[in-house]
Amino acid sequence: MEYSLIDLLGDAVFYCTVFLVSISFVVFIHELGHFLMARIFGVRVQKFSIGFGRELLGRTDKRGTRWSLSLFPLGGYVQLFGYDSAPDPQIWDADLEKRRPFTEEEKAEAFFTRALWKRSLIVAMGPFANFILTFVILFLLYS
Repeated sequence: MEYSLIDLLGDAVFYCTVFLVSISFVVFIHELGHFLMARIFGVRVQKFSIGFGRELLGRTDKRGTRWSLSLFPLGGYVQLFGYDSAPDPQIWDADLEKRRPFTEEEKAEAFFTRALWKRSLIVAMGPFANFILTFVILFLLYS
């Protein structure tokens, strides 16, 4: 059986598309783990992005989280409010055009003000969500 160049290119496009969709799904589940645990502990989530680079599609929900699909779908991230490891965390104020301390209202929903065990769970839930996904997929394959 002989393949033409068109057949090979078609197969390459198909497998690359399947790869990107699969990676994006796994990244979505991973980031969803971080997102859900942050919401459970009352941390504001500023952005949930699948992919990096320029935003292609996006919307902001009623809680202020920007959901976006970006140009390069080989990863993603959840941007948590107050995710700052500095000894004196500060926030960029666009109106003042400089960094300033957090207000008490901002501290109430910031990541850095949570207990260490809560911050650890937020960070660990991403990989744990991937383990759960793995077990679900294996269960479905073998059932």
